[in-house]
Amino acid sequence: MRYTPQHKAETRARLLRSAARAAKCSGLAAASVDGIAADAGISGGGVYHHFASKQELFAAAIVQDLESSLLMRLTRSPELTAEQLQQGLSRYLSVEHAENVEGGCPVPPLCADLSRGDSAVRLGFEAWITELHQTWSVVLGSSPLAWGAICQSIGALLIARALESQDTREEVLSENLADLSCRL
Repeated sequence: MRYTPQHKAETRARLLRSAARAAKCSGLAAASVDGIAADAGISGGGVYHHFASKQELFAAAIVQDLESSLLMRLTRSPELTAEQLQQGLSRYLSVEHAENVEGGCPVPPLCADLSRGDSAVRLGFEAWITELHQTWSVVLGSSPLAWGAICQSIGALLIARALESQDTREEVLSENLADLSCRL
């Protein structure tokens, strides 16, 4: 049976969403192709009609997830200002975002995996973070301040997600946001 191009595109999109969720919840090494396929509603072998390998699937899924991330949507806002950047960071450094590992920013749960990833994964991440840095540098008027804001935001979210105590999580997020607000 032949599928329409639209059906193939929809299946590919489901696979990418499933792979991104699996990677963020389990890590790249532990996420299984069969589990991703089942979540997307296809057979394990069906994945290989869309992607040549598990690595290719994850590279595409991570790039897509980065592209749709809160930080990228913020970065690509028309005529981004420092005030808009601070407002976006208040959403990024929120308890709701910290608790939404599956649907939130992929960088904190995948940073170690990204550093061990193949070239396609690392290049995709590098393009993403370089675009953030370039835009934020212009908005903030400082390359070091842009790098600091990006790294502090991602690091604060990473640490907040690793904490058990709700109070400590809230403290990490709110105090990092306050610090960034003073510096930006």
